[in-house]
Amino acid sequence: MTLAQELQRLVAAVRRWGIARAAAAGVGGATLGLAIVAWAIADARWLAWPRSVPFLGVGAALVSAFAAAWWGRRLVRAAGPVAAAAIVEREGGLRHGVLRGALEVERDSSLGALAAGRVRSQLADGPGWAPAWRAAGRRAALGTLAAGAVGVAGAAL
Repeated sequence: MTLAQELQRLVAAVRRWGIARAAAAGVGGATLGLAIVAWAIADARWLAWPRSVPFLGVGAALVSAFAAAWWGRRLVRAAGPVAAAAIVEREGGLRHGVLRGALEVERDSSLGALAAGRVRSQLADGPGWAPAWRAAGRRAALGTLAAGAVGVAGAAL
């Protein structure tokens, strides 16, 4: 497996966790907002309020879902190959630009392949391909999934 393929795998994994975070935040926020609206208008309480209250509540739930989608799009864009390479270099103890340079020359010649092999061995000897970044993304996604589950449970009640 080449360095570019390994970097693409890392970026794909982090993007998957980012998409999971955004989806959970959107679903949780929207369902929690709808649950609050349902509670507010239960038992004919909405008759004493202006007619727009239920519509405003549903609108707020939709806005929270769209905000989560926008946030998720930013998360996915931030996990690009250049940013991932910089994070791998920082976490792996490599000098700034070593991985990106090896990625550029990996397929050019045998010397480029040798340089890529040396970078790969340095990463194998060290912590690897950004384990802290992966773990932070995984923890954040699982926390957001739990919060989304709370929102869905609140809507179910």
